[in-house]
Amino acid sequence: MNRAYDFVDVRDVAGGIVACAEHGVSGKGYILSGHYASVREILVTAKDIAKLKQTVCSLPIRLARWIAPLYERHSLRRKKPLCFTPYSIAVLDSNGQFSHQTATKHLGYMPRPLQETLRDAVRWLMDKKVS
Repeated sequence: MNRAYDFVDVRDVAGGIVACAEHGVSGKGYILSGHYASVREILVTAKDIAKLKQTVCSLPIRLARWIAPLYERHSLRRKKPLCFTPYSIAVLDSNGQFSHQTATKHLGYMPRPLQETLRDAVRWLMDKKVS
């Protein structure tokens, strides 16, 4: 499943909301998007940052669409965490390319590099696992 979507750091969204409240035009909408990346790219980058040896695998979207409902029911019955759902597959199969051009122009919004977001997220998760 090598589909892609727009991923954004929550810190950038929070900053964008503040900028919108302070400098936004009333009635105008602003898209606070980030970077278009595949789930595979994100997982490989996170794996590399964490220095893990696991292999990242992906499913063809058609197979993922077929498996998702079965996997969801199975996981919920066994009270296991879900890695994907029919909804998440539908989202990845939709148009996930968004532009923050208007927010950048009017609010000075600029999302940080995806690599930085992933590095910080992996570090935070690893710290949580230790404590």
